[in-house]
Amino acid sequence: MSGSRASRVRGGDDPSDHVAALAPAARARWGIENGANNTLKTKGYHFEHNFGHGQNHLSSLLATLNLLAFLLHTVQEITSRKYQLLRAHLPTRQTFFDDLRALTRDLCFDSFEALLDFMLEASTSTRPTAVEGAHE
Repeated sequence: MSGSRASRVRGGDDPSDHVAALAPAARARWGIENGANNTLKTKGYHFEHNFGHGQNHLSSLLATLNLLAFLLHTVQEITSRKYQLLRAHLPTRQTFFDDLRALTRDLCFDSFEALLDFMLEASTSTRPTAVEGAHE
């Protein structure tokens, strides 16, 4: 049946060769997805929280905002030297979020950049200092 339509459709190759070649890529993708889901659930994003309240689309909106925050933090990890330095100084992502929450509860910053500057300066000094851009 080597010249049949069935062998032409599947290309005549042994499908087990394809599976063996794709398995490492599939495992790598699974690992990436599993790592991202773990981060969303356990590293301060609280993605396991049930957003089942609201009338129509609130749960979708809140889940989307959560994913958007994760995306923005991921981009910051890749592109922002200040963010990288700060995250290297803080032991966990949860600590970073706790510090953000504490600072923004009492202070208003002109920009996210000013907030990062404040956090970086505070992490390198032992005494609290005022940073340009922070207001009580």
